[in-house]
Amino acid sequence: MDFSTVQSSLISHKIELGLVQKRQVKRMSQSTSKVNQKFEYLIVLDFESTCWDTWPPAGQNEIIEFPAVLLDLSSGNTLSEFHEYVKPTEQSILSSFCKNLTDWDLQICLHRECLRKQLKKPEFFNYWIDIRYMYKKFYHRSPKGLAGALQDLGISFVGQEHSGICDTRNTAVLISRMISDGCVMTITKSLAVNTNKVHAH
Repeated sequence: MDFSTVQSSLISHKIELGLVQKRQVKRMSQSTSKVNQKFEYLIVLDFESTCWDTWPPAGQNEIIEFPAVLLDLSSGNTLSEFHEYVKPTEQSILSSFCKNLTDWDLQICLHRECLRKQLKKPEFFNYWIDIRYMYKKFYHRSPKGLAGALQDLGISFVGQEHSGICDTRNTAVLISRMISDGCVMTITKSLAVNTNKVHAH
């Protein structure tokens, strides 16, 4: 699974687009970031999409769950949540494999689906932070998935794995812990340039 986040320098635009709806504030961490962050907020995303145990001839994955959590990097608190299930239009019947295991990301799933369906995608979806990469770079270890990353830090995964909203909430908890430990969140990837290669040198 690729648990990743999108920068949120234009929060008001996302609210206007309906990507964020105000809900009760949830405290993720008692600690604040020990270092100055490049962004005030992050929107944590974890799409779930149609999938098959064998790849379909057309290779057309569609987003079926769109969760988002708005995270305040100064406090580590969740400010808002958005969560919607989406009915697929190309493959309306979900496979048994998909029902048992449902994941994709901004680089492939959203990008290809918007192109295929001729949907206009906001520019801010072209840049994001790969938390898996940031975790490995900061802690110098490679955990097995999101639950493994949390476990390494003494945190239990809450909810059902591969549920988009549960994965997103737990990723927000992970990010909160990382910034509390001193990790500075920076853009790692974009559709135009793979900035991981830049940072790696």
